[in-house]
Amino acid sequence: MTITTTGAAGSRTRAGVGGTGDFDTRDGTGTIYAGATVYQGESDVFLGGQISNGVEKTAGNDEGVVLETPNVPQSQSTGSYSTTGQPTSNSGVYGVTVQTPRVTTLDVLNSNLEDIAGGSVAEGTSPDAGSSTDGTRAGNLTVVGAWNYKVAEDLELTVEDDSGLDVTGDVIDNSVSQVGSADPNTEIRTQEDADASEVRFNSAGGNARGGTISANEVAYPVDLANTGTGTYTIELAGTDDLDFGEAAQTTTITVTGDDDANLNLDSDEVTRGEDVRFEIQGSDAGDQHVVIIDADDFRDGVSAGNAARIFRQVGDTDEVGYVYGGGNSAINRSTVQSSGSPPTNFDYAYANITIDDDTGVGVGQVETQYLSDSDVDLTLYNSSTSVPFSLGSTKDQEGEDDEQTLTVTEGDIEINSPGSTYVVGSEVTINGTASEGIDEVAFFARRNNEYQHVTIDGDNTVNVDADGTFDEEDVVLSEGSSILSQPGTYRFGAVDVDGLNNFPSSLTTSQFNTNTSTQMSLRVTDTELTANVKTVGGQVSTTDDIVNISGTAFGAQNVDVVFVGDRGGVATTDISVDDDNTFEEDEVTIGNNIENSQGVSVHILFPGRDGTYGDTNTGTIDSVIPGPGSGTG
Repeated sequence: MTITTTGAAGSRTRAGVGGTGDFDTRDGTGTIYAGATVYQGESDVFLGGQISNGVEKTAGNDEGVVLETPNVPQSQSTGSYSTTGQPTSNSGVYGVTVQTPRVTTLDVLNSNLEDIAGGSVAEGTSPDAGSSTDGTRAGNLTVVGAWNYKVAEDLELTVEDDSGLDVTGDVIDNSVSQVGSADPNTEIRTQEDADASEVRFNSAGGNARGGTISANEVAYPVDLANTGTGTYTIELAGTDDLDFGEAAQTTTITVTGDDDANLNLDSDEVTRGEDVRFEIQGSDAGDQHVVIIDADDFRDGVSAGNAARIFRQVGDTDEVGYVYGGGNSAINRSTVQSSGSPPTNFDYAYANITIDDDTGVGVGQVETQYLSDSDVDLTLYNSSTSVPFSLGSTKDQEGEDDEQTLTVTEGDIEINSPGSTYVVGSEVTINGTASEGIDEVAFFARRNNEYQHVTIDGDNTVNVDADGTFDEEDVVLSEGSSILSQPGTYRFGAVDVDGLNNFPSSLTTSQFNTNTSTQMSLRVTDTELTANVKTVGGQVSTTDDIVNISGTAFGAQNVDVVFVGDRGGVATTDISVDDDNTFEEDEVTIGNNIENSQGVSVHILFPGRDGTYGDTNTGTIDSVIPGPGSGTG
């Protein structure tokens, strides 16, 4: 069965065969006059009036080519044709224009007026005119088409099931009623049918169907709820010859058997800190659904700001936030962020997600760093349920469509370096590994029952790379912690930053252990220095004044060398300490300040654990020696 539109009656450039009556747009037959638009592929069209002797192309590559009638080839060159081959703007020159026929619109609208062409829809129910009940899902579709060859041919709808069977006559919904003066028995609705400036249809339940039909559009109410699940092919084409190329357009709609929306998680078990994508499937494009997570599944001590971030505002998510106060109030993330003291008596976190009209699904994401390491339930509600509502209420129980469980496990952190000992003031490498989902780690040292924060090169945290490793070189731990600047044995550990609120300077043992963390024993030892000054028989040359100095220095990156002459002259230099804690310099110049001295004492030293010399506030040797100094190293 095919469904057709009403033709363009009384057109001044077209008429019936022999010039009598209206051009037959159903069969595409009649007479064409000057000023008409002719379409490639038309057949049984005859030239009349001033152009009855034929027309030829006026310009372009095919200039002079004759318009073939009554059967216009599909390959006929488009453009202007005239009786003389000259432009029709010239006096006494008449002609027509040849265009390519096109279906310009093929939309399949659901009850939300979302175009779901090429997508899917749940089976739903058919409308019931007897009980004035609207159809749902596949039982409430409207095919809307538009085409540029309305004066030449009507538009025809064909629906086939996945076996290729034409089911058009079985799926046209005749329960709709027109708003306007259209014939109530016609199955096609256009502006001309209704003789009105706009056309609307009401479904069996009295609700608007298909929206407002614009000029040059046609609407077909379709009901696929009782024809079985599967993929249906929908085609709009001309009723006669204009069914080729762009003159026709097809799409598909897949009818699924699941009438309830369902939730699909990309992963059902993740390490805390990973983001989990999910999809809402089996719903209508344009429908909005609520997904919630109970506050019992929140991470201990989660802040209001982080509770509002449990659902990410990504994909098709319109709003996120949480409900509080026994289900009486909802607050979204932006309001939480702008509030000085947002409420913290959480009931559940929520996300409002709208089904996309292109994909037919609604995409959201959970940020698991704010969840407990346990089995976490995500609950999906139907499109008529909105927040706030109380858990356990009738609205909660009747609105639930689906529930999925996400297992959140605690991540692992491992410290590979430093080893089990550390010398105050020494440089070490801090490295290790962390599970996926852990983006930053912070370090703490425990003395008694308190973990105190340890900065790393002045930074509060260390970033975890994409491969799950972290690495910081040349770190002086004792500079970042008063604990690690004192000899003793301590617990040194790392914790996932996502589990910390407002980044505390210290943690209790319980707080440290309940977060994703690791710890190790670290023995801190005092600094140590040995040195050897090599001369020749205890003497040096008076011409070059150099000596060889070597030794070991634990807890220093450099050692200072001070030369003191017996006449009061002083000279200073320094020597770098290697990674293996040794230092050696073959040619250390004594310096000019102690010339003419008969005896010179050599002193090798470095600042104390606090980085300073004695009770001074400096670790620079030239600032503390009792006399002039000049660096010569």
